[in-house]
Amino acid sequence: MIKHVWSILCEKSILDQETNNVSITNAIEQLNLSLKGKPDKLSLKKGIYIPFNLEIVTFLCTEDVANVIEGEYKIEIKAPDGKLLQEYETHVQSNNKRLRVRNRNIGLKVIESGVYKFNIFLKEKGEEQYRKVAELPVEVMLG
Repeated sequence: MIKHVWSILCEKSILDQETNNVSITNAIEQLNLSLKGKPDKLSLKKGIYIPFNLEIVTFLCTEDVANVIEGEYKIEIKAPDGKLLQEYETHVQSNNKRLRVRNRNIGLKVIESGVYKFNIFLKEKGEEQYRKVAELPVEVMLG
């Protein structure tokens, strides 16, 4: 079984080639965004894409004797009202008992101030449904 150990939202991560350790730079818990001009309600309802460096780093492991991690990894980004704004899905596979997934995304679609949720899901090979393994809340303040 694949076990979710941790996930973090950050500006970027750096992988040390010698030690294979990862350094997390600028963990993100809150974003204060200044919009040029006042967007009208229609623009906000459709969403405004704010470009910036955004990365989710997830650490997975297994206690399986074969030391195999294989399945699907999905991120859903939800607005404060629960509306699904963005979704990313990727296949994950490793012949080691540990695996880091680094999902690099440039930017975020925003529709209002409030708490946006980055939900992380896993589906192991052979399973039919995803299971939610983490929820990363980020408060967005539009100004």
